[in-house]
Amino acid sequence: MASRVMASPGDALTHAILETAFDGIFITDHTSAITDFNPAAERMFGLPRAAVIGRPIDQLLLPPTSLEVSGASPSGAAALAATLLAGHPVEMTARHADGTHFQVELAVSRVSTQGTAQFAGVFRDVRERKSYEAAAVERQRLSAFAWDVGAALTESETLESMLERCARSMVEHLGVALARVWTRDPEQDGLELRASAGPLSMGTDGIDRVPHCRIDDIARDREGIVTNAVISDPRIDQAWAAEHRIASVAAYPLIVDERVVGVIVMYGHAAISDATAHAVSSIAHVVGSAIERKRIEVSQARLAAIVEATTDLVSITALDSGTLAYMNQAGRRMLGIGAQESVSDLSQFRTAEFLAHWENVILPTALREGLWSGETTYSSRDGRAIPVLQVVIVHPTADGKIQLSTIARDITERKRIEEELRTTDERTRFAHAAAGIGIWEMQLSTGRITWSDALPAIHGVPAAAFDGTAEAFSKLVHPEDRDAVRLALESAISTCTDFSLEYRILWPDGTLHWLDTRNHVHCAKNGRAESVVGVAIDITERKLLEARLRQAQKMEAIGQLAGGVAHDFNNLLTVILGYAEFMGADPSCSDQHRRDVQEIIKAAERASGLTRQLLAFSRNQVLQAKLVDVNGLVGGMSELLGRLIGEHIELVTVLAPHLGTVLADYGQLEQVLMNLAVNARDAMPSGGRLVVETGEVALDHFDGLTHQQAVVPGRYVMIAVTDSGTGIDAGTKRRLFEPFFSTKERGKGTGLGLAMVYGIVKQSGGYIWVFSEPGHGATFKVYLPRSDDGAPAGAAVRSDEPAPRGAETVLLVEDETGVRRLAQRILENAGYRVIEASSPAEARKLFAEHRATIDLVLTDVVMPESSGPELFQSLAAQQPALKVLYMSGYTEDAIVRQAGLDRGLPFVQKPFTAAVLARTVRDALRRAASQA
Repeated sequence: MASRVMASPGDALTHAILETAFDGIFITDHTSAITDFNPAAERMFGLPRAAVIGRPIDQLLLPPTSLEVSGASPSGAAALAATLLAGHPVEMTARHADGTHFQVELAVSRVSTQGTAQFAGVFRDVRERKSYEAAAVERQRLSAFAWDVGAALTESETLESMLERCARSMVEHLGVALARVWTRDPEQDGLELRASAGPLSMGTDGIDRVPHCRIDDIARDREGIVTNAVISDPRIDQAWAAEHRIASVAAYPLIVDERVVGVIVMYGHAAISDATAHAVSSIAHVVGSAIERKRIEVSQARLAAIVEATTDLVSITALDSGTLAYMNQAGRRMLGIGAQESVSDLSQFRTAEFLAHWENVILPTALREGLWSGETTYSSRDGRAIPVLQVVIVHPTADGKIQLSTIARDITERKRIEEELRTTDERTRFAHAAAGIGIWEMQLSTGRITWSDALPAIHGVPAAAFDGTAEAFSKLVHPEDRDAVRLALESAISTCTDFSLEYRILWPDGTLHWLDTRNHVHCAKNGRAESVVGVAIDITERKLLEARLRQAQKMEAIGQLAGGVAHDFNNLLTVILGYAEFMGADPSCSDQHRRDVQEIIKAAERASGLTRQLLAFSRNQVLQAKLVDVNGLVGGMSELLGRLIGEHIELVTVLAPHLGTVLADYGQLEQVLMNLAVNARDAMPSGGRLVVETGEVALDHFDGLTHQQAVVPGRYVMIAVTDSGTGIDAGTKRRLFEPFFSTKERGKGTGLGLAMVYGIVKQSGGYIWVFSEPGHGATFKVYLPRSDDGAPAGAAVRSDEPAPRGAETVLLVEDETGVRRLAQRILENAGYRVIEASSPAEARKLFAEHRATIDLVLTDVVMPESSGPELFQSLAAQQPALKVLYMSGYTEDAIVRQAGLDRGLPFVQKPFTAAVLARTVRDALRRAASQA
């Protein structure tokens, strides 16, 4: 300001100017002491005129160090001098009365009065101007930031380069110390650092990959962090922040279609303004969308430039003219525009609704916030509506104009899927109805119950018959279950817990049905229940099946109990019957005692009848008895049995001539034969031989001793089924006819086949015995009473005929103790001397001791250590004249085939009577020579 001669201080005009000026005006003497201070200066500095008069100006100003006079101290005078030297107003820092500093613009003029130098200065407060300038700079900086981010999104070829450019833009335009972008790592199910920029991006060991804030919480909670109070904020790494003087942090989750794809974070040394935080927040959505788009592009192996390779529409439009400056090929294809066709603007491809939304919402929001995103609808050239997800970004050009960059993604497919999901929901509701699954809901505030379409049918009532009240529902519940339903519902509501419940309902027609319900109680944040929703399904059929299962399990228990009782009781009856017969046959027994013994035998026989009834009860069969020709039945079933057992098994039938008839149910006997054949087939998985043999035998009381059963003496027709399979051990034989007992793996047997056979045979008045040793196959023998109405096959052998006697020595070899002792007593009663052996080894030892006196070897065929034929061959080698008689529970035909014996060899079949055994022993001793 040029120097001039100032008018007299008392001049009225000068005084008026000083008093009314908006700027602060002061006057100092040559020592820089203040001599005048106008009201505007008083307001500016917060000091009255009287308080500053005489004070040096340096108490109010800080000198501009860049303009200090060489050699001058930083005093008020120096500040005045520096301002004069500058020749124009200078910005300086002033001190307020409250101790704060503020920026002023100072202009100084030098005046002389009567030869004395004075200085007149003008203060202008530039804080408001500075604020406007800072805001303008920030807007320009944020616009440049948005531009650079938009360029990064549209120009970068790879995700890494795009994110690096975004991070660098944050550092360059937002002035942050560190900018980072983290994306989801699908392999680690966490976040991976993909871009880092700024002075603090490098650590001591390379790139610093430590987050320094809780990015996992940001991604999980979908909530950002914006703070200018870093110190004591637990979400920030305090040690790192203090070391690097971090004053502010802004972090946002990158969310696309409700899915977090990453986190963007920036750290600054200065506070973050609201505008900057908002810009970063807005850009976060765009960056998230770009990350998602890049992920799709990478997965589809399209690594070309973002704009041309993307399937999204990308366009750039000039804001002032609305002219379309650019559109990528994907956008052209989307809208049906030719590859080289010139299009001035996109208005023709926007619906009327879209245009209104564009003018009223999209454009104002984009201009105000820098971008807009949301769903809109384009119209293609052929008139097809195209729903899109669109982002509009506002950015300046190099010449200062504004452009709008648009990214639009065709979401037709997503909409189609959403429609399909709605259709699927409808189908699900239909499926629930078809499957009998009903859904209900109760609003506790009103007590109103809402039913789905399926529930009326489940309750057996018309849809209009249910009025939605709790009373109407309660009436449908079985009276005995109403309290249980009510208490369960009340308890669940009071505790806000889910519950399940089965209860009965009554249909209007009186039928009872069972419902299974699963129920959820919805509670408010205060813990109070608001509603109950549940599903219900009719489980009446399941309940019936469960009842049948319980009945089957009860029958299984009865069958097992019956088997156990019959087993134990028949053991007792065997002893009672056997020794009662011995007592009755004793010549010394008096007539009275013999009558007593006969009463014991009758009582034992009645007891055995009770056991038969118990077993028959567990099977509960009703038989239609008639005369059956067993040979005809077997012959007629031969072809069927052959198909049943398969070609890998040879079927042989051996039918006794002139076989008598039996009184039985023809169909049930066929079932017996088929079940036994199937059981034999399963015992021969690799093939073998199945022999079905018939015969007629006479049984007496002694025959039941070895099988723990009481036997009614008389003539019986026998059906024997013999296989060459794996055999049966003793433990399995004891449980063979128990209901539900099976040795087959789960799912391949019910355990009822042999139990059914046993029940049929017992109800027919017959017996079934099994003879088997492991590894030697098995024979099932069925004995059915011969009918007196049928023509006899021949003269019956009387079981009470006197048995022939002898005095020879017999070596008896039998591993079953009961059979051995019975045979020993029968033979000794017939006059023979008996040497008993329980095993082939013991037999060899006894034979060595008594070889000279032994006339006959009576041996079982199948024994654990070795077979009867093998034993006899070893003994006959020492005494060639030795005679042999074989006995077995197998039929003679089966023994001949399996053991390789000649049919001419003496053989007695178990079970045998005393007369049969004695007669067969006698016949064997009469033979001229021994046969091996």
